[in-house]
Amino acid sequence: MNRTLVLLLVVLGTGINAVPYSDASSHSIAFDSATYFLSSGQVGGSAVKITVTDSSANLDSGAIDTVTINVSSDTDTLGISLVLSETGVNTGIFENTNLIFMEANWQFAIANSVTVTVDDSSADTTAGIDSTSVTVVSESDGTGITVSLQETSGTSGIFTGTLQFTTGTSSGNAIKVAQGDIVSIFYAPSSQISNALIIPNPDSGKGALQALVGDTITATYDSVSDTATIGSSGGGGGGGGIARAGLVVDAVAGFGGGCRSDCTPPTLGVTSNGIRLVTDGFSYNGNTVDVQLYYTPYPLIPVEVGQKNTAVLKVYENGGIENIRHVELGFGIGKDKVISQSKAVINYDIFFDGTASVDVFDPEDALDEVDVSSRPVPCTDQSLEEKCLEVTINHMFRTPLEFNMVGTNTWDAKRNSWQNYYNHGIEITGESLNPPKTVNVLDRVGHLHTITLIDSEHGIDKSGKLWYKEKFWTQEIDTSQRHDVITSHGIDRNHMLFYDYMLDQTKIAQKTLDEIVRGKIIHNSDYGKNYYLQIYPESVSRSENELLQKQIIQEILQAQSVVNEKWPYIMLTKNDK
Repeated sequence: MNRTLVLLLVVLGTGINAVPYSDASSHSIAFDSATYFLSSGQVGGSAVKITVTDSSANLDSGAIDTVTINVSSDTDTLGISLVLSETGVNTGIFENTNLIFMEANWQFAIANSVTVTVDDSSADTTAGIDSTSVTVVSESDGTGITVSLQETSGTSGIFTGTLQFTTGTSSGNAIKVAQGDIVSIFYAPSSQISNALIIPNPDSGKGALQALVGDTITATYDSVSDTATIGSSGGGGGGGGIARAGLVVDAVAGFGGGCRSDCTPPTLGVTSNGIRLVTDGFSYNGNTVDVQLYYTPYPLIPVEVGQKNTAVLKVYENGGIENIRHVELGFGIGKDKVISQSKAVINYDIFFDGTASVDVFDPEDALDEVDVSSRPVPCTDQSLEEKCLEVTINHMFRTPLEFNMVGTNTWDAKRNSWQNYYNHGIEITGESLNPPKTVNVLDRVGHLHTITLIDSEHGIDKSGKLWYKEKFWTQEIDTSQRHDVITSHGIDRNHMLFYDYMLDQTKIAQKTLDEIVRGKIIHNSDYGKNYYLQIYPESVSRSENELLQKQIIQEILQAQSVVNEKWPYIMLTKNDK
């Protein structure tokens, strides 16, 4: 997708002097050429020179003074701030030769990896995977390196490679840079050049402006200005370029391909290089904050379950508020997590015809009474133009959430998106309005239990026993019931912790034995031998057992009596065999 970041240079330091009011006829501003190219300002190449003449800005006759101007383009109408330094002590003439033009937001941190892409069908010379290369130089390494690019398929004619940055010596595909360095990429076959800037940029006298071929460049100082044009030759614009690894781009970027007109995501606060466009960009229950580039320090705001709350987001889009397509607010985000992992998200989508819809992602049933509205508002207290979209999100929480951090996500009509996070965030307290949640778990021996959750790590089963969750759900040890006091301390072999207990007891026994033996070897030479007399119980035969014989005779007599009653002719006799 096409992206263009609004590039506004952060003015750092404290040496910038305010320019007092003076008659416009007493000062002027001028480019040194009527035409520049996208390659202008490249490392080792021709510079873009801007000159301001203003004797009234010569505030200290014994020092080098500075003035600040604004440089803009048709692509970047807000432009960037640029500091010009006096050419000498007490001259009243101020110059700058450190401006580059970029087709996209090619500003990279030293830790970034950059994908270099060239679209050149003439380099597709075989049916197989071909290769080509670019030369990369920086202000820290004017000799530079060669980065090899490989064709993406046998006949695509599109070649890509990875460029990295280092503060050490250049080697391989890593070019030596420092913060604020200009980096230039040369593609020799078509004499094309793309420029980039390493951020953060500590030099307020160095700037990178987004522009396209045919753009008018305007430099403004006080009430005077001068213009120049971006020409169609001189390198840059053509068939390849650079794209920040990890960003979503739908087309080949750079050297004339891909990111042409709008690569800038919406913002609730500052541009990618720190210029503030929006004040009070985020507010929750009246607690407003100026949103930073990514993480914004935010006090922990306590809210009660059932309490009605209001979040207000103020969104700026360089293409106009009519191009804002999505505003997202997520709650309960944990450490090192992103908004897509939130379990309570409110989505506000605006369609091309101006209609809007609200969608709530809420698997924990944490949100209720969600209502969203929007209106145009000024972006700052000093602005009168309504260039921001204020999105008001009313809602209520039904239950506390596990984490407190809040996140926002916005994107425009070209899917340029940006996320912001606010920490400490929002702490939700109070009893849940939702019925208790239950889960089914298995104990160690495979028995199924239904437990009611107290929180994410604790639950109670139907018998009132407490369960806790580390990696798996485990039943709390109950030492009050001792089935076998001597051996198992309440943990018999049916207990889920019996195996662990057995191992612990084995270790204890081994330790005790080691303390007794004290390193001596136990050797029993009589092992397997039995020197003890065997003890057998005394045995008496049936005929010699007088008591037994008397019992037998008695039983015979009783039996004979019974038989005589029923069968008088049958006689029972004793058989001693």
